[in-house]
Amino acid sequence: MAVLSGLWNKFKESDKEELIRKLVIGFFVIYFIAGAFIVKDYGASSDENFERMTAQFNLDYITGKNTDLLTYSDRHYGVLFTLPLELASPLFPDSRDYFFFRHFATFLFFYLSTIVFYKLLRSLGFKRLLSLVGTIFLVLQPTIFAHSFFNLKDIPFLSVFIVSLYTLAQFIKTGSYKAAVIHGVVTGILIVFRLPGVLMWGITALMFGWLYVVRTLNGKQFASKVGVFLLSSFGSLYLFLPILWRNPLREMATYLSMSPFEWNNEELFMGNYYTLANLPLSHIFVYFGISMPLVLLFLFVVALVIFFKELLVDQKLFHADKYRMVLALIALSVTAEIFLVLRPAVYNGWRHLFFAYPIFLLFVIEAIEWLWNGNLKINLSWIELSRWLRISLAALITGQILLLLVFNAQSHPYQFTYYNWLAGRKLSYARQNYVMDYWGLSYRQAFEKILAADDSAKVIVRVDDIVPASINLLLLEPAQRERIQLVEMGSQKRVDYMVMIYKNNLYLDRKGYELIDSIYVRGAIISGTYKTK
Repeated sequence: MAVLSGLWNKFKESDKEELIRKLVIGFFVIYFIAGAFIVKDYGASSDENFERMTAQFNLDYITGKNTDLLTYSDRHYGVLFTLPLELASPLFPDSRDYFFFRHFATFLFFYLSTIVFYKLLRSLGFKRLLSLVGTIFLVLQPTIFAHSFFNLKDIPFLSVFIVSLYTLAQFIKTGSYKAAVIHGVVTGILIVFRLPGVLMWGITALMFGWLYVVRTLNGKQFASKVGVFLLSSFGSLYLFLPILWRNPLREMATYLSMSPFEWNNEELFMGNYYTLANLPLSHIFVYFGISMPLVLLFLFVVALVIFFKELLVDQKLFHADKYRMVLALIALSVTAEIFLVLRPAVYNGWRHLFFAYPIFLLFVIEAIEWLWNGNLKINLSWIELSRWLRISLAALITGQILLLLVFNAQSHPYQFTYYNWLAGRKLSYARQNYVMDYWGLSYRQAFEKILAADDSAKVIVRVDDIVPASINLLLLEPAQRERIQLVEMGSQKRVDYMVMIYKNNLYLDRKGYELIDSIYVRGAIISGTYKTK
């Protein structure tokens, strides 16, 4: 390590920057190629047909075909991402090709947002290498990595949220009306994508207020630019959410009340099943905590201590040069308040909180920079602390990146089963307490394995969740999918096989069936295939 450090120090600063610039470019090139190569490995989520249906209702309304959207239960879900995909569906006559196209579009959308995240970190004053590290942690978080190929709800929202943070940062830096308009338009689009986007109104309002207090904006500028931002935001929201066109005030009130969104299933949490109404509030924090890489959690705690010291103890909260700390703190505070006070529906693990991960990373990157720059003041005459601190920090970060790479490789394509050691030292422990394959993507592989082992012209398969099973059947080759007939769990029809994803029942034994095959992720069973005895 000392030899490498010595060689690195011999580089000229310009040479270092050029090398890091090439590393950044290389990372994004490799990431894109890898994503394009593996995108077809993933199954389809249970919500994909619902997304198509919602897009079609909106398309029929926009084109004047009918007004069924006005009474559609999910009319408030934005389709700005899925509608263009639906318009492209005639280009893909076979369902398999169309689903792969949708998945690639989802990956591409997220991929572009990771570039914006890198630019966000750069615009906030972080150096190239540190910005690259932050982007790597965004990409390699296993749950987000997997979802970025098939989740057409939460990943696009996460992506636009990153863009909205970037446009807010640009406004903070420039203070121009153009930046206020752009940020307003992006914020409106963010709210169209998902209702929790309203928190960007709160984040922006507080940042505007902070800029006024530190005298970056005077009173007139503050009022006018807030007005420009809000007009742009509401205009964008109205333009891109068709349900608002007929009766904007009524539909907006309904939309913001969160009343249209219901979920009536049960969630596995800490070993027990809960309805949405009975889910403990703690589950938001628990799921977020057990889903984060441990080194990042440690750095986040360090960052909280740093922020407390810098902003409150040292009374630098209203120093203009602390804007990026203030931005991160405001973003975190508003997000926490939204979920603690308004209690929106949060289920299926922490997918509704994906957008909070970039905020989390702002704290992590701040802590890394603070520690790397030797701001930890401890005087020990017998040890060169700053040097060893840097070596330890570099080892921790490198080790965490390698661990994430290993997990993503070993668990492919089920990276969404990731939990850290706080959920149990083994993933099999986490399986007994927290959700795993709640969207049923493993059905695809289970069906493929059945067909590979059984050459019958027709195979009858019972499944424990008919919706994701039916969707994943569409990902098979046409000749193969026609060989499978699906039967719901309640049916008395005799079947050849049964496939379980253990969504609502964790026990492996099934009366009248023999377990013949399983899909495991690092020792945790997520899907079982049974043969009728």
